[in-house]
Amino acid sequence: MREMAGKLIDAIKDKGECEFIRAFGEQMPVRIFLELMGMADDDLEKFRNWADMIVHDRARRGQAMREVKAFLEEQIAEHRANPRPGTLVSDVIDFKADDRPFTDEEVMGTVFLLFIGGLDTVVSSLTFHFRYLAEHPEAQKLLREDPAKIPDAVEELFRAFPVVTTGRIVSADTDIFGVTMKKGDMVAGSTLLSTSDPEEFENPEKIDLGRSPNRHNAFSFGPHRCLGSHLARREIQVAIDEWLKRIPEFSVEPGFEPETLGGGVMGMKELRLVWAPRQDRVPRAG
Repeated sequence: MREMAGKLIDAIKDKGECEFIRAFGEQMPVRIFLELMGMADDDLEKFRNWADMIVHDRARRGQAMREVKAFLEEQIAEHRANPRPGTLVSDVIDFKADDRPFTDEEVMGTVFLLFIGGLDTVVSSLTFHFRYLAEHPEAQKLLREDPAKIPDAVEELFRAFPVVTTGRIVSADTDIFGVTMKKGDMVAGSTLLSTSDPEEFENPEKIDLGRSPNRHNAFSFGPHRCLGSHLARREIQVAIDEWLKRIPEFSVEPGFEPETLGGGVMGMKELRLVWAPRQDRVPRAG
């Protein structure tokens, strides 16, 4: 992780500016994830486009899911013919439910979930975390001077900027605080509201990078806990640490207003950062 983060940052550090998502935010976690899956990263842009359509584009979601399924069928067949022990695709093929092997449908479902989950959520989290740091130079200074504080800071940024909104299907007619929900209804569970609960978090509207304890549920709990939670934590901790080692104080490009995306996974279209402002730099429009 550190080697990859370092190479990506070294490629842009002398430019004094970057569009963060394309230059780093999607490059580091997606390339790491594809390596874990046992897949080549040659088509990274295509993979990210698929994830974007599935998560944010209802009109093209069906088309993207069909394309992803066809691609994964080829990958699964390749791993069956030439197993690669230690990669996620080969491992899933060998999974068992109790004493029986996974069915073809279960293998596809698991690989599909891992593939989509690995292409979007950490990218979105990195983008929100780095936007906060870019807008708060005092936070950068704190973490530069004491990198040991980065893990707690990352937990607080997960709490402040959870990117996933979960959904549940109502299993029986019920009434909650006067709101009637019918069996079969889909209910959105706002992670952002739960991580802002004043009964759990003192001054939840304040971002406190040293907050402890910090029982946020950005990764959910129990049987729905995110399988990639530890990977996501490590990736973002490493990304912030290596960035602060190599990049001087940075900020959002003057005049640039980030545009956020809603849906099942919150995100941003772009994040333009600068760290070596020149006198002749003219703010871009839009």
